[in-house]
Order: sequence, then C-alpha cells, then structure tokens
Amino acid sequence: MSYRHVFFVIEKFLRRFFSKKSRGKAFPNEALLWIKGLAYRKRGCKRMAIKFFYVLKIVIMMFLRSDTMTVFEKIQGILADILDVDPEDIKSETYVIRDLDVESIDLLELAVSLSADFHIDVADDEAFLKDLRLHLGGSGNDAKGTLLEKYPYLTPERVAEILLDEAKGPVLKVKDLVDYVIWRA
Repeated sequence: MSYRHVFFVIEKFLRRFFSKKSRGKAFPNEALLWIKGLAYRKRGCKRMAIKFFYVLKIVIMMFLRSDTMTVFEKIQGILADILDVDPEDIKSETYVIRDLDVESIDLLELAVSLSADFHIDVADDEAFLKDLRLHLGGSGNDAKGTLLEKYPYLTPERVAEILLDEAKGPVLKVKDLVDYVIWRA
C-alpha cells in the first residue's frame, strides 16, 4: 500500500466522520486540499505524515470546540428549563449548586435530561462530583492524581482550580457537565 493510498483512505474516513458528527457540516475544504497535496508529493513522506497528523489534530480539536458549544448550549437550555432561569444567566463558569441553587431533585432531573438528550449513561457520583470530598479525604498527598483518576474528564488545570476552591463549597461548574457529556459520548 502506497502512502498516497493511505492519505486517500484517511480522507475518506474523515469525510464520513465529519459528515456524521457534524450533522450536515462539511469537512473543511482547506484541510481536504492539504491532504490531497500531501498525497501527490513524492519526497519527505515521514515529515509529511508528521505534519499531516499535527494538522489533523488541530482540525479535530477545532471541530470538537464547535461541538462543545453545541453541548454547552443544550446543557444551558436544560438547566434553564429545569430551574426556570434565563439562559443568558448560565455561563460555562457558573457554579451549578452555588450560583444556580440546584437541589438534589434538580440534579436527578438534570441527569435524566442529559441521559435522554445526549444518549449517554449518567453516573450521578461521577457527573456531579458528589464523592469529591470523599476522594480528597482518602487521597493523602496526591489529591490531584486521585481526582484525575476518579474524574478522567476533568483537565489538570480544572482539578487544580477545584483543589483551591473546594473549601468555599460545591465546586461543580457548567463546563464540568459539558466535559462530562463529551467524555461519555
């Protein structure tokens, strides 16, 4: 199999992936032209492959960010419906329990809505950071490592933020729910 064939197979995969994931949005034409350009070059195959996968990573990350906005908007709408608040009052940095005064019954309704709207199984303890203090108490010196292990959808930066903020009360933010849904999907 030649490297040209490999690039065409990858292009075909990307077209299918993005057409299913983007629900009608096309794969960016600039990226397709770049892939085709790589397939027709004859020298520097290893270097081209490295460049290709670097650009592919950037393109997929851009796509996931646009998908993230869609997930955020859906979660924003769900929270606004459940809590009878204006969607404009819900930002990604909004604390779910502290700022929105969410109660346990609201969390249950939120879990059911997330499960239905995103077709995922929602584990309450994991999604809503319910066992966070329990994990912190039993973690010893490596609290950050323990939280990253127990909540794999959280970024190291977010875990560091949680560790600084946890004394003030519940730390769940709307962006944590977005990250959880993307991770589970």
